[in-house]
Amino acid sequence: MGRRDRRRVGHFVALGIFAYERGGAASVGVAGLVRLLPAAILAPFAASVGDRFRRERFLFGLTLVGAAALAASAVAASADDKLLVFVFAGFVGIAATLIRPAHQALLPMLARTPRELIASNGATSTVGSIGVLAGPLLTALLVEAGDVRLAFAVGSAAFVVAAAQLARVTVEGRLELVDPAVVGTHDLLVSGWRAITRKPRTRLVVTLIGAQTFVRGCLNVLIVVAAYRILDAGAAAVGYMTAAIGAGGLIGAVYATTLEARKLAAWFGIALVFCGAPIVLMAPRPYLSLTLVLLAVVGAANSVEDVAVVTLMQRIVPDEILTRVLGAVWGLAMGCIALGSIAAPALVDLVGRRAAFVVVGSIPPLLTLLVYRRLVVVP
Repeated sequence: MGRRDRRRVGHFVALGIFAYERGGAASVGVAGLVRLLPAAILAPFAASVGDRFRRERFLFGLTLVGAAALAASAVAASADDKLLVFVFAGFVGIAATLIRPAHQALLPMLARTPRELIASNGATSTVGSIGVLAGPLLTALLVEAGDVRLAFAVGSAAFVVAAAQLARVTVEGRLELVDPAVVGTHDLLVSGWRAITRKPRTRLVVTLIGAQTFVRGCLNVLIVVAAYRILDAGAAAVGYMTAAIGAGGLIGAVYATTLEARKLAAWFGIALVFCGAPIVLMAPRPYLSLTLVLLAVVGAANSVEDVAVVTLMQRIVPDEILTRVLGAVWGLAMGCIALGSIAAPALVDLVGRRAAFVVVGSIPPLLTLLVYRRLVVVP
């Protein structure tokens, strides 16, 4: 899964650079929207396939879609066709979004105890954080050596390697979880959202996920704005700043493997605070080195938050609908990232570059303080 995370983040960096150089901050926001909005719309429905067929085969197919979309992006970038680059970015976003719930739904079938499940999620987050670190750095080097076309092509090759690895994976003893003759298509499509909306505590957790991912969408754009308009550091700094999130995420993911099952909700809330507070502190500090440290803290908090909330969802959602529920959750997450991507440029225009960091960074801490007492009683 590390290769998938590396290319997903590397693609976002390359796409952001491509968009900014052809249309400024607003174009970066549009790029984020078209990359993530299709995934947000389709993920809750397409994820039902993961509960109807073998999840390892579903993952294999998704990596092939990602490889094809990135290869097509390289061709479109070579032709300097901005529209086609954005269109294929949507397919990359769909593949990347669906990979996550399918993978997370597969893990509980392999773990024997809650401790093993937390450790598995922590290991996944660790490898993913390595990808978040390596992907932007590699993208920055590729952009320096050539341009974004090379980054897209290398990303496609990485997906092909991942597909070759997944082709050999078989989960023994697992048959189809859903009989299409018994469970209708309509039930497959809506059961994920139904399971979320019926339980107040689940709704609370998912709402906080939406808020955190909205902030992440804003940050994707603000990083580009900071690199070009605050730090005057250029395209390579976008990669380095995103890599700092990965470096911090690696530390946070290693720590997350030690979390206690009965305190997951509390750690989720604490991590949310640190997902936002460092962004606030970035506002008055026009120094790249300090910005990298603050982004590393955000990355560490993201990893702890990710492990805590994913394990919570895996424990409270029945396995037979787990892929559909996680598909709905990550569809919502991608939609919120897309909204954040399009909202951030407008916020920069409305309140200014530095104030935008304060507004965006304040969202997770304030929301967490408002609901913390309700959150910590989530089982």
